[in-house]
Amino acid sequence: MENRINLNEKGGTALQVLSVLGSYLKRSLIEKELQHLVHLRLSQIEGDTDGHGIEIDGVIEATQIGPFLCALNVWEEAECFTPREKAALRWSEAVMGKKVDDGVYEAVRTILTDEELIDLTLLVTNWNTWSMVHTALNDQ
Repeated sequence: MENRINLNEKGGTALQVLSVLGSYLKRSLIEKELQHLVHLRLSQIEGDTDGHGIEIDGVIEATQIGPFLCALNVWEEAECFTPREKAALRWSEAVMGKKVDDGVYEAVRTILTDEELIDLTLLVTNWNTWSMVHTALNDQ
């Protein structure tokens, strides 16, 4: 399908704004491997077969995610994920589904700090923003 609008050509200012958030998230309290794990899970949830711009092979090679990838769909039951990873996945799914109730918050705040929850929320919403922009504009 052809692009509706070429984001790189027409969206310079908007891309700069999103780039600032992306730069912050690269230095965030959420470690890079956990960020990759969250991105992969969000891609699964959204049915994003191309990884939403994530070089999945590169992520697997650069991290230790590869052996756990097949368990990502059942992360709650899988024993291969740490409590921190499970908390991040629980929070990310709740934010993505707009169902962040007190039970979810209470469960994750025993593992993640307030600052980490802020960074993780921004990570999820940034991923969602990019996903929606690419979908709306057919920007490959």
